[in-house]
Amino acid sequence: WIWTFFLLRETPVFAAALRRQWEEALSLNARHIETYLSTYFSPNTHLLGEALGLFFIGTLFPSLRRTRRWQRRGWEILLRESAKQVREDGFYFEQSTYYHVYAADIFLHARILAERNRMSIPSEFEDCIQRMLNALAVLGRGGIPPMIGDDDGGRIFDATRNRREHMLDPLATGAVLYDRADFKELAGSSREEGLWLLGLPGLARFDSLPTAPPESASTSFPNSGLYLMTDEAGTRQLFIDAGPLGAHSGGHGHADALSICLARDGESVLIDPGTFEYVGASGERARLRGTGAHNTLRVDGRDQADAAGPFSWQDFPQVRVEQWIRGRAFDLFCGSHDGYKRLTEPVVHRRFVFHKNGEFYLVRDVAEGRGRHDLELAWHIDPAFSRASESLFFSGEKSSLTFIPAMDCGWSADVVREDWSPAYGLAEPASVVRFSARAELPAELATVVSVEGKSPAASGTLTRVHEAADEAAVYRYLAKDCEHLFFFRRQPGQWSAGAFSSDAEFLYISFDHTRNICHLILCAGSWARMAGESVLNSQQRVSYAEVLSLPGRSEVQGSDPGVDSVSPTLHRNVADLFKRGELLKAGS
Repeated sequence: WIWTFFLLRETPVFAAALRRQWEEALSLNARHIETYLSTYFSPNTHLLGEALGLFFIGTLFPSLRRTRRWQRRGWEILLRESAKQVREDGFYFEQSTYYHVYAADIFLHARILAERNRMSIPSEFEDCIQRMLNALAVLGRGGIPPMIGDDDGGRIFDATRNRREHMLDPLATGAVLYDRADFKELAGSSREEGLWLLGLPGLARFDSLPTAPPESASTSFPNSGLYLMTDEAGTRQLFIDAGPLGAHSGGHGHADALSICLARDGESVLIDPGTFEYVGASGERARLRGTGAHNTLRVDGRDQADAAGPFSWQDFPQVRVEQWIRGRAFDLFCGSHDGYKRLTEPVVHRRFVFHKNGEFYLVRDVAEGRGRHDLELAWHIDPAFSRASESLFFSGEKSSLTFIPAMDCGWSADVVREDWSPAYGLAEPASVVRFSARAELPAELATVVSVEGKSPAASGTLTRVHEAADEAAVYRYLAKDCEHLFFFRRQPGQWSAGAFSSDAEFLYISFDHTRNICHLILCAGSWARMAGESVLNSQQRVSYAEVLSLPGRSEVQGSDPGVDSVSPTLHRNVADLFKRGELLKAGS
């Protein structure tokens, strides 16, 4: 109504009587909003949108009787709620990408209108907007942000731009307001919205800005529980949701603790299946916000929380991030949640994600507890990917995706077609890989997820080495001409497995037979030995130490300067044991 009022006011059709009628209607609108503010019922984007309406009417129609009060009230609510509804790390408190963009748009529109009317803009409000834009930019480094939480199909400016590929629109406006070359790079081009909000000077400013790639370092949003593993080249990004279910009753959050999404070269690979509807008898609301519709573990067919209606949950899971380590050439995450404590025999889900920069992801899921339980692990794949024959290989326009599970652990694999929702009200089929087992706890499954270029992703085999030790869970991944070993400590203290012993919570070692390179990574520990010989030692516990060993020399990097010694014969001994296949033999 406001936009149209100003578009028509200089035209012959806009007679005085029509103008009065229009203003009276807007006045009635503002009176109603002020009387029935969503202060208690929905103090989220409902309240933000109402405050924006009051602020716009109060600012742009000074002839109306209560405009000063409406302007002041709307502005005060926006400033107050921006501090309450946006977490310190910049992500919106409802744990929804879509509602994050909603709120960012509301604040941007208000900020631009305030500046054009020579109002003072508090630095805290500017900081909030920039933190929100920074968070959106980081989420969108893979090309399309992961669409966690609810999506209701609406937008502040243009309701047709309601798909995930449009979620970076605010960055085009932010690039102009804050001179951000990286925002322009991610936005790609100007938007029509920029013309309406900033006029021709705003478009000219966007065109004159240089572009710069965003920082590609792996990043976390600890207040919101979002963790992103990004390659140095920035071509792929894996997202882990380890945050709370949502604000208040969790109305727009999903039961998706420890779920994963993945994008590569601007193409979604592993997806969040969306929302589809808010009300209706189809049952899709419950299914798509439930645990089984996300890339995480479901136990006994239950969600991680109990639904208490279409817009609330009860018995929220408590999510803990136990490790987040960013190394020179790797990332390591470990988190857990207690969402299945409601079961007669409670279960804790713990997930480890290890990423070798530029290569693969190893995802290890552990169900801890007692008794026999039905375990189901799902991977939802973007419909742009098609399955090749009966394998776990999928091919997309730019990328290929391969799952390599340690199937010797008693799990079965199945590929099914299920509907997902690319936008509110739309449903389309997509492939889902499901691993399942009826198992006595504790039980676990490790899976290598490999995403490569158009050619087939790296094949290989992943096996759990049951005979290695009871003190550590050990996996061997054989791919091409490289062998990888992963050791996960089970209990506090030192452990031994085959030729290895250490006090580290995680140990990784690989040997590339083609390039003759050994790679050793120690996390949360102080020493490691191989075949009785010290290979890495520190006087104090370090977050991580990383050794790249070639014939005759070793490069060491770590989180602390306290790594005292690396075996000078590390490369020779590792190469010898790998070639003889004795690394996992006890007493080697």
